[in-house]
Amino acid sequence: MSLEDIREEIDAIDDQLITLLEKRFDLVATLLPHKKQLTDEPREAEILSKIDSAYIQSLYREIFRHSKQMLKDLHFSEDLIES
Repeated sequence: MSLEDIREEIDAIDDQLITLLEKRFDLVATLLPHKKQLTDEPREAEILSKIDSAYIQSLYREIFRHSKQMLKDLHFSEDLIES
């Protein structure tokens, strides 16, 4: 497998990851009315327990952090709309 082949395969995977992350964050945006608290530690632990790689766990911790920030931002935006 050549360097170019490897890069093409990585690019294809990146395209899939981007699409899936966009979909995930679209779904996160719909959580706001259903959430009682911002952090659900048992849920996060459940997701992290499925992941063997410390590198991927680190990425997921960042996804969780950004998801919570998005919910905070949306909540702030909703407060402005309701005012």
